[in-house]
Amino acid sequence: MGIRRLRLNFVVAVAMGNVVATAFAGLLVSNNELGTVARFDDTGAFVDNFVVQSPSNLVYPGDLAYGPDGNLYAISTQQNAVKKFSGTTGALLDTYAATSGMSVPEGLAFGPDGTFYVSSAGNDRVLRYDAVNGFQVFASGGGLDAPEGLVFGPDGKLYVASILTNQILRYDGTNGSFLDVFADASDGLSGPYGATFGPDGHLYVSNNTNNTVTKITGQHAATVFVSAGSGGLTTTHGLAFGPDGDLYVVARNAQKVLRYDGATGAFISTFAQEGANSGPQWIAWQPVPEPSLAWCSMGTAAILMAIMGRRRSVSSERKPG
Repeated sequence: MGIRRLRLNFVVAVAMGNVVATAFAGLLVSNNELGTVARFDDTGAFVDNFVVQSPSNLVYPGDLAYGPDGNLYAISTQQNAVKKFSGTTGALLDTYAATSGMSVPEGLAFGPDGTFYVSSAGNDRVLRYDAVNGFQVFASGGGLDAPEGLVFGPDGKLYVASILTNQILRYDGTNGSFLDVFADASDGLSGPYGATFGPDGHLYVSNNTNNTVTKITGQHAATVFVSAGSGGLTTTHGLAFGPDGDLYVVARNAQKVLRYDGATGAFISTFAQEGANSGPQWIAWQPVPEPSLAWCSMGTAAILMAIMGRRRSVSSERKPG
């Protein structure tokens, strides 16, 4: 049946006269060796290369993220750049290239301020981009060594995977100052690569060296969530929770995206199988464009007017002649 029919899996809320709907069209996978971003549907079947192979698009693509503008942003590692693509067609829209200060970019995340942040693995920094100043150093220090995945937490702080020190480092989300070591090898980290917060508000980290996923519920409070090699997990890279609440993890050397129970970490299935030597790296869910609030408000108003009209009709019928 697929992932509970993602295309039709709308979460609808009615509040203040507006209906807000969210849905996901499928899963995007950056293929480092092919230079593409592949798209898979809700059953895990290959659809197309959403971003096609071209030097003008991506060269050794890294992390992916949808921005608040509804477009897809992707790291082009070899070009020391971030590329913006249409969120619906995959067409290249813009290139954000660093003239200096960026070296081997890997991770990408949007912050609460709506701007994007990039982990620069070659010079142990996290860079922030804005339209006025371009790329600027946002965070460094604290022992950061070859940063990979990065994510802002529910607390507004920035969490960064320091792969060569087996640590998750935490920084102030406003000014980038180093705060503390959130987790390290004593918590089971071994080559931490991807990092994401789950629906439960806890941090999940993929370990590239020991092929596990660690669940971190607090500072130095961690457990093994996905056990070593579960379901064929090998050379663990990017990870993301799906709209069904399950966890999806890239097994790079197996050329697969694997699916695990989002509550227990138990292996469920191979969700997507890539071709040989694809080099899958990172994943992101592709959202379906939402109807505008104006459309939603009009739809809600129409429903309310119909209900009110029906009530008036019933009321009139009940009046004595």
